[in-house]
Amino acid sequence: EAYDRTLGLTEADIGARADIDLETEPDDDGGFCTRARSALIILEWSTVVRIASPAFYAMNDSRTPVAVSAAAVLVNAALNIVLMRRLGYTGLASGTSIAALMNAAVLLFLLHRRLGGLEGRRVATALGRIMLASIPMAATAAGVHSAAIIWLPGDALWPQAARLTAAIAAALAELTAAAHALGIREFREGVALVMARLGRTR
Repeated sequence: EAYDRTLGLTEADIGARADIDLETEPDDDGGFCTRARSALIILEWSTVVRIASPAFYAMNDSRTPVAVSAAAVLVNAALNIVLMRRLGYTGLASGTSIAALMNAAVLLFLLHRRLGGLEGRRVATALGRIMLASIPMAATAAGVHSAAIIWLPGDALWPQAARLTAAIAAALAELTAAAHALGIREFREGVALVMARLGRTR
C-alpha cells in the first residue's frame, strides 16, 4: 500500500508535467522529436523506478523510495520553472526527463550499495540493446508524424489524434521488430507480463 502511494505521487507529478500537447505546433518537427525523445526517456526510467522501488519495500525500507521520489518531485518542479523560461514548452519535457533519470539513478545506486551488486554486465548489455532499439523507433515516430502532417493537415482534434495514434502505432511496431532482431529477452518478458495482466483484468 505504501508502495502504491509512492508511485502515485511520482507518476501523478510526472503525468501532470508530461501532459504536453504534442501537436501545439504541428509544423515544428524539431519540437515534436524533442518531446518524443523526452517521452521515451520518461517511460523507460519510470519503468526502472517501478522495478527498483519494490525491492526496498521487500527489505522493509519504505523511507528510501519515498524520500527519493519526493526529491525527484522537487527537482522536477524547479527544473520546469527554470527550463520553461529558457526553452518554452520543450523545457517542461526536458525537466521531467531529467527528474525521471535522477529518480531512477539514485534508486539504482542505493540498491546497488545495499545488495552489493546488480549484475552490472547483464544490465549494461540489456540497456545497450534497448537504447539501440529505440533509435529506429524514434526515427519511425518522427517520419510517420511528418508524413501524417501532409496527409492529415489541420489543428482540429481528430486529425491531431489520428497523427499521434499513427506515430505511436508505427513506433511500437518498429520497437517490437528491433527488439526481436536484437534478441532483447527483457522486452519479451515485459510484453508477456503486460499480456498476463490484461488477461487477468478481463
